[in-house]
Amino acid sequence: MKKILWVVPELKGGIRSYSERLYSAVAATCPTEFKLLPLQILDARNQKSNSQLFEVIRHEQPDLIHVQHEFGLFGKKIPGLNHFHVWLADIRNFSATSKMVLTAHTVLPPTYRFKRALLNRLLPLLKPYWATWYWRGVDSIITHSSRQLTYLKLMAKQTSIAIPHFAPDRVVVPTQKTERPEIVVFGYFTPEKGQLTAIRAMKFVKTDAKLILAGSARLPADRAYLALCRSEIEKLGLSDRCEILERYLSIDEMNELYSRANVVLAPFEATTGSGSLVEAFARGCAVLTSDLDLNQEINERVPGSVATYQTGDPQDCALKLDQIIADPALCSRLKENALKYREEFSLNVIAERHWDHYRSLLNVPQS
Repeated sequence: MKKILWVVPELKGGIRSYSERLYSAVAATCPTEFKLLPLQILDARNQKSNSQLFEVIRHEQPDLIHVQHEFGLFGKKIPGLNHFHVWLADIRNFSATSKMVLTAHTVLPPTYRFKRALLNRLLPLLKPYWATWYWRGVDSIITHSSRQLTYLKLMAKQTSIAIPHFAPDRVVVPTQKTERPEIVVFGYFTPEKGQLTAIRAMKFVKTDAKLILAGSARLPADRAYLALCRSEIEKLGLSDRCEILERYLSIDEMNELYSRANVVLAPFEATTGSGSLVEAFARGCAVLTSDLDLNQEINERVPGSVATYQTGDPQDCALKLDQIIADPALCSRLKENALKYREEFSLNVIAERHWDHYRSLLNVPQS
């Protein structure tokens, strides 16, 4: 019997929420040839948490360890300021033969740029690092998009596979009418999430709409970006049109915002499998997102699931927001296709794809 261990290096946030829900579905569909060990949730920067994980690995000797990866959980994106490889080496010390699988929740594209010009001077060195060397020591990488796979230059014996982000079970939230149309952005404040573009778009939105930005800064380094967003709101005179809810939202608070949202906006500037999109699909919301590869691929899977605008372009974002808010038929189509996407990429469907991948890696035939 092959042992599988899931590791989630986040105590609170979207990665943990994603992992707990998918783990439950994976556990419910566990084949008899496998044993799924208890889910390990920890802060990878905490020595005590790591010691407990290492003891589990030493005792159980899992055949496969599956880690949910996000750059911010291990530090910055720059070598020497990210401790993922030190952490991975420690795991290997306790179980050298385990297959190591990573779900890469963010894959940085060749077009990625820092907000600070000084750091962009390092890009010729960093791009090969992000494409190849960062992933060393890993046997297999799972991305949420087949297009993300093209960004990776895998080493010998590494495998990769695209498994889409699951869509949660249908959540019925009664639509609430508000005095003004509401545009909602969910997610941690970080340059990859693109909140600054959303704020700047409001300068060009002709509809008397309000932008609500729900989230906080996960890392100390992201506090500067959050401060920049606040400053931009003031500078553009948008205090009456933009509101920041700086906290981690409960499910009830999220449902309240989804029920009021005329549009859920996902202004990502780096390819990410954010849960905010599929959470919106589960509630049948109209979604506008940037035209990054992953988002275009969503429309290839189920045409018309999302509307898109040119990544990083506030004016195009504003134009598309006005179109959706002003066109009830377009809004209805987006909502219908969102629910169709949810049906085709349910939790159980995505859980089965994980088991298929584990079988392939561990040479376990289909029973």
